[in-house]
Amino acid sequence: MKINEKESDDNHVKLYYGLTTTNQDSHVKTKAGFLLDNQCQLELIQVETPINRGTGYGRKAFSCPISDVESIEKLIENNEHTILVPSMELGDLPDSKVKVVILSDPDEHE
Repeated sequence: MKINEKESDDNHVKLYYGLTTTNQDSHVKTKAGFLLDNQCQLELIQVETPINRGTGYGRKAFSCPISDVESIEKLIENNEHTILVPSMELGDLPDSKVKVVILSDPDEHE
């Protein structure tokens, strides 16, 4: 990801993939061929006090076409990163199928 310098400072940073403005029409892709234009931004905010999560936890979810899930999984495997849960389909109705793969970041977070 790249840093959005215009919207970052000492206390927070905004990161993005292939950020485009209304005046641009580019088609930035990864080496694996995934389109990165107009993707969401991730904002990280520094906090000075501990966060009390209680019993709660969570994971970050990103959506993509179902046809890309297996390619992402193979890319992660080929680069020797951790797959916590291999790709699988969720949902019981034909029109609500979702395919997921759960990955681990380098700090072992889901």
